[in-house]
Amino acid sequence: MGKEKVLSVLNGLWPKKDVILFNSFPDLNGNALAVYEYILRERPDLREKYALIWALTDLSEAEAVRILSARTGVSSHLTVDKKSPNGILRFLQAKYLVTTHGYFPSVRSPRGQIDAKVWHGMPFKRVGRLLENDAHTSGSQDEADCTEATSVLYQDIMMKVFGIPREKVFLTGQPCNDFFADNGKGFSKMVPDASFFSKVLIWLPTYRRSVVGDIRVDGPENSFGVSTLLSAHFDELDAALKQRNILLLIKPHPMDVLCRMTLPTSRHIRVIHNADLSAAAVQLYEFLSGCDVLMTDYSSVFIDFLVTDKPIAFVCDDLEEFGGNRGFCFDPPRDYMPGELIPDYDALIRYLDHMDEINAGWDEKRREITRLFNPMNDHRASERVCDILWPRSGREPFQK
Repeated sequence: MGKEKVLSVLNGLWPKKDVILFNSFPDLNGNALAVYEYILRERPDLREKYALIWALTDLSEAEAVRILSARTGVSSHLTVDKKSPNGILRFLQAKYLVTTHGYFPSVRSPRGQIDAKVWHGMPFKRVGRLLENDAHTSGSQDEADCTEATSVLYQDIMMKVFGIPREKVFLTGQPCNDFFADNGKGFSKMVPDASFFSKVLIWLPTYRRSVVGDIRVDGPENSFGVSTLLSAHFDELDAALKQRNILLLIKPHPMDVLCRMTLPTSRHIRVIHNADLSAAAVQLYEFLSGCDVLMTDYSSVFIDFLVTDKPIAFVCDDLEEFGGNRGFCFDPPRDYMPGELIPDYDALIRYLDHMDEINAGWDEKRREITRLFNPMNDHRASERVCDILWPRSGREPFQK
């Protein structure tokens, strides 16, 4: 009997306790962290009733407590190594799992346990069960008892991603979007000299070759992107940015092979990794809140960034190849990408020269897509998620 099967059997037999187990990739991140911090701030009833525990994969327990304490002002936090004996015990005991990714893929939660998959983004490229016939995807699929969506359109998509009924997909918005209310404080920690520059651009590409999770290649690895641009045009780009007094920040995807590469940097080109954000106890969207323009490709980050009403540009030259390999949730995908398409270096320089004019031309389209993808921008998504899972009134909590 395989390990997942054994764990599923044990999970069905093990008595559940008043435990909410949080987990994310990377550790202490995204929607799961937003829900956790909201509970600490606003829900003393949940703090008193439940043990709130973070299951960690990469961070040490001491480092996790340091980050959580710095962020919340609360000194005591419960953490556990996810795959340790104690971590597995806590998993078996938990009444609730609040996770951004599959906790233990293919391990079903029994009747007494709620797997609340708060997920890690509204998908633009195909994910989950939309990839069931994809040769690059492992046979296991993330399970969920419920999840959230940012709009009616995404409610339909997330039903298919997890294979769950519509009523199990909550229209709440994404809790991590609450971090945009930071008003640039996290950004100031990461870029203390930001006022020196006329514009700050942040480039967040999705991966073409992953080295974590499903090991796969989506689209040509030599497509126009971070590695090809910096290897072929670094000096030219650095000079162009300096001439225009622009700062370009690059944040590789945490699953991308780029995270294992040493990328060149300068005053005007800087690379930010998850470790840098963790060291400063800053969330990615707190960091993004201070940036002037988002540059990306098919990453779901652009869907979240829509709530800021700031410009977006799409740096990619492999739309057709990526669509034929990984595939998209929308057809044709370009109709749902509300920003300038930058397919090569020359187009990037033209964009830098006419940025304000080009971006202004996309304002109406961007707001149209915002209404379709992400109309909830009141920074109360964490509250809505908690009110559904654990209502304040006499209503019953969410049931499987």
